[in-house]
Amino acid sequence: VSVISRKMKNGAALLLGFASGVATLVIVNHIVDERKRLCEQQAAAEARAAEEEREGPKEPVVSPEDAFTLIKNRRSVFPRQYVPERKVPRQVLEHIMSAAEWAPNHGKTEPWRFHVFHGAALEQLGNIFAENYRNTVPEDRFSQKKFEKKQSNPRNSSFVIAICLQRQRSGKIPRDEELAAVAMAVQNMHLMCTSYGVGAYWSSGGCRAPRFRELLQLEHEEDECLGFFYVGYSEGTWGAGNRTGMEDKL
Repeated sequence: VSVISRKMKNGAALLLGFASGVATLVIVNHIVDERKRLCEQQAAAEARAAEEEREGPKEPVVSPEDAFTLIKNRRSVFPRQYVPERKVPRQVLEHIMSAAEWAPNHGKTEPWRFHVFHGAALEQLGNIFAENYRNTVPEDRFSQKKFEKKQSNPRNSSFVIAICLQRQRSGKIPRDEELAAVAMAVQNMHLMCTSYGVGAYWSSGGCRAPRFRELLQLEHEEDECLGFFYVGYSEGTWGAGNRTGMEDKL
C-alpha cells in the first residue's frame, strides 16, 4: 500500500509540475504575443506619421492667397525708420523666433544659433559696431556720420538678434547646406515680423569684428556670426516692393 501511495504521490507531483509548466508556457506565449502586437501597432503608427509628413497637411493651413500676400509684403525695414519709444513686446519676439525652429535643415542638425540684445546691451552693441568701423576703415575714408549711424542703429531697435551658424562637429553635412538652413530660419522670422507689422532688417555689417567671437560664444573655428537681425516698429508705410518677374529666370 505504501508503495502504491508513493507512486500516486509521485504521479500527482508529475501532473502538477506538467500543469504548472503548461500554464507558464501559456503566460510566456501571451506576453510574447502582446509585445509583438504592441510593436506592430507602434510600427504602423510610425509609418502613418512618416506618410503624413511626406504628404503634408490634408487641408491648406492658410489660403494660398494669404501665404503669397505675406511673402510679397515682406520688406527690409531699416533701423533709421524705427520708433525707439515704441517697443516690440517680448511675447511677440518669442513667437517670431519660434518660427526659426521650423526651417528645413538637412540631417535635422538645426545649425542656427541666436543671441538677443535688448535694453542697455543695445548701447554696448552700438559702441562695438562704431569702434570696429573706426579701427577697420582707412583714415581718409572715415565718415563721422556713418560712425554715429552704427552707434544709433541698435539704440533705435527694440531688439537686435545675432545670427550665428553652429557647424555640425562631424562635418557630415556640407557647410553650404547648413548656411542655407540658417538663412531659411531667418526668412521664417522675417515673415513672422511681417505678419505682426514689425519692421526687420538683416545686416552683415560688423559681424566679423574680433570681439564677437567671445561675446557670441563661437567656440569652434567653423562656427561663425552671419549678421544681425534688427527688429522694431516703424513709422509710416513700408513702400511697394519690386521684382523683375520669373520670365527670364526659367
